[in-house]
Amino acid sequence: MTIARSDVDPLDALYTCVSHYPGGVPAIAARMGIATRTLYSKLQKAIDTHHLNYLEFIRILEYCEEAKVPKVDLVLDAIDWRFGRVSFKVPIVQNVDSTLVNNLLHVMQEQGNLAKELESALGDNRISLREMAALEKRVQQATEAQIQLLELLRDKHRTDQSRLPEYGF
Repeated sequence: MTIARSDVDPLDALYTCVSHYPGGVPAIAARMGIATRTLYSKLQKAIDTHHLNYLEFIRILEYCEEAKVPKVDLVLDAIDWRFGRVSFKVPIVQNVDSTLVNNLLHVMQEQGNLAKELESALGDNRISLREMAALEKRVQQATEAQIQLLELLRDKHRTDQSRLPEYGF
C-alpha cells in the first residue's frame, strides 16, 4: 500500500528525508539502536502507538545532514511552513575585507533577479503557482544574500573592535 505524503507535513517530510538516506529507514534505525519496524511505525502518522520524541527527530536530521541528504531542507521548510516562518542556513564568514564589496554586489544581483522575476510574473497581472514558487525561491535567495552580508559586516566589526584601543569607540 502506498501512502500519500505531503512535503509540507514535517513527519512526512522526515520520512522522505530518511528514505533518501543511504540504506534508508533500516540504516537509520540501526544507527539509533532501535528496530526497523519501530522506526517505520514512528514515521507513520496513522500509527498511534509509536511517536518520535524530540531527540530522535533531531538525531535523524543530524544523521541525514551528516550524510548530505538533500531532503534535510525539506523537513526544516515543512516545520517553518507549519509555523508561518522562514529559515535559512547562516553562512560561515571568512576573508571579510576582500569579500565585502563582492558580497554587496551579490546582494544587489539577487535583488535584481527578484525584481526581474516579479516583473515577469506580473506581466499578465496574475501570479500562477509556478510563478509563485519561483518568486518564493528568489525571495529566499535574496534574503540569504542579505544575511550573508550582515554576517560579513558583523565579523568585520568584531575584527575591527579587537584592533581598537579601549576608549569605547
